[in-house]
Amino acid sequence: MYKVQFPDNNFLNDYAGVLKPADVSNIKANLEKFNHQTGTELSVVTVKNVAQSRATNIDALALDFFSSWGIGRTVSNKGILVLISKEDHRAFIELGEGFPRELKAELNASVANFADPTKSERFAEGINQGISSLIGTIMRPVPLNERKWFKALVFGIGVAFVISVIVSCIVTGEGGWGFFVVSALVNGLMFALAVLASGRHRRHSWDSFMGHNRYGGSSGSW
Repeated sequence: MYKVQFPDNNFLNDYAGVLKPADVSNIKANLEKFNHQTGTELSVVTVKNVAQSRATNIDALALDFFSSWGIGRTVSNKGILVLISKEDHRAFIELGEGFPRELKAELNASVANFADPTKSERFAEGINQGISSLIGTIMRPVPLNERKWFKALVFGIGVAFVISVIVSCIVTGEGGWGFFVVSALVNGLMFALAVLASGRHRRHSWDSFMGHNRYGGSSGSW
C-alpha cells in the first residue's frame, strides 16, 4: 500500500487543483451538511494522475485513501470515498461495508456522474452532479417491502394466523371462524383444480378434432 498524505479535511481534498475557492467552499458545505443529517461520511479527492501517486491503478489508490484515512469507520461503517484522477479522466467510488448490497450497486453506478464531466474538464459540475446523485440515492425513502424487518413481520403474521386458525378449529369446531377459513381454502383449491382439468379436456378434444381435419402440405418460401 502506498502511504498517502494526511487529509487537509474530512470532506474535500483537491490535490489536483481543479476547483476554484468558491467551488471548494460550496462542495465542502454540502458534504458537511450531508454528514450531519445522515452520519455518513462522504469524502471527495482529486489527484493529477494515478502514476504520480505511485499506485498500480485508480482502484488501489482509492482503497489506500479510504483505509489510511479511516473514512466512515464508525459503528455503521458507512463511508464513501470518491477519487477523481484529472489526467487519467477516471473516477472511482470506494464504499464501506455497512451499505446493503443493493444500495452499493446503485451508489457505484453514480460514478458515471463524476467521470463523464471530467473528460471535458468540467470538474466542479461533475463533482456537484455526482454528489447530488449519491446523496439522493442514500436519502431516498426505503419502501416498506425493502426494509429488513418487513419479511420477518410478514412471516410472523402468517405464522400467527395459521396458529389462530388451528386453535379456532380445535376449540370451536365446525362453528368457529377457523373452520370457515379452512373450508373456504379447500373449496377454492378444488374449484381451481376443476377449472384446470376442464380446460385441459376441452383443449384435448379440440386438438383431436383438428388432427382429423388438417390438410397435408409443406412449408416453404417464395
